[in-house]
Amino acid sequence: MDYVMEMNKASLKFMENIDFEITEPDERLEGAIRASMGAGNPKGSRVKPNEKFKEAIEKSLENFLSEVMDENITQEKYDTFFYKTINTMYTNAKELDSECKVSFGRFQKIINIWIKYFVALAFSETNEKEFRKYKILISVAHIPVDDYVIKWLIYWLKENDKDNPAIKGLNEISSWKWGMTEDQYRFLQDTAKEICKKCECSSPLELEMLKDIWSKR
Repeated sequence: MDYVMEMNKASLKFMENIDFEITEPDERLEGAIRASMGAGNPKGSRVKPNEKFKEAIEKSLENFLSEVMDENITQEKYDTFFYKTINTMYTNAKELDSECKVSFGRFQKIINIWIKYFVALAFSETNEKEFRKYKILISVAHIPVDDYVIKWLIYWLKENDKDNPAIKGLNEISSWKWGMTEDQYRFLQDTAKEICKKCECSSPLELEMLKDIWSKR
């Protein structure tokens, strides 16, 4: 099976497991925010953003997408815009919804899942005229971090490179949502890139999609 067919198959499989209309902008936003909420939240905390904060998140995501939709996008530029967007989200949270519990882990999940929606739409050939342009993002997109991704990376290293010191670093991530630091996130993405070289994948997101990491639950 060639690359395009593999990505098409992976994208369709991902989309079949989504319980909302992925082609609708409002639904994609809601889906990304829900992905950052989940279980395991501190008792009594509110993790759903109010309307003003939600609108600000949407604007931040749209601005990020407009910055990275460049045929000459480099990993360095993508990363710069990515971390800039997270800083903007922190500022918006503080100013617009200080009672909503946020974290670096939550923000990375919102951005990365949201970008994955566009990549999946592009490779699934859904509304091709509207979405095919987003294929360029696959070469630079990050892997959306959660417990399953962390466990998969550790397992892969233990099976294929058991003496790799990255195993220890990944094990030190106490919680992707509430405990993961920016340095740990960068370390994880770098580790995923190294694994990509051995798995012949162009980016951590491509690795996640082609290896079905998201579905191993």
